[in-house]
Amino acid sequence: MNYNQVNLTLNIQVPATPYNMRSTERNTTSMTVEWEQDGETHDYIVSIAPPDGTVSVDVNGRTAVFTGLTPGTNYTVNVTAISGEWTGETSEDYVDGTGMYS
Repeated sequence: MNYNQVNLTLNIQVPATPYNMRSTERNTTSMTVEWEQDGETHDYIVSIAPPDGTVSVDVNGRTAVFTGLTPGTNYTVNVTAISGEWTGETSEDYVDGTGMYS
């Protein structure tokens, strides 16, 4: 039997995991979370729990602004980087809360 050998090299670059998440601003109903990431990424999946009725999120670069939060509630935020068809690992949980009073 005669076998042909095929060598294939793939250059797959899975996005790095976001890290160093921190809240830069927060009040009773909103919170701004920033993060760092090595490498280049074009998009992010940002999630927040618990999902309050009508939470809005605006993501710009490596910053997410959550509005419509419930006063005095702790939230868990996660970020996953996406580059093309590749999805990186989800960040560690970041937990922070809104204040009770403005």
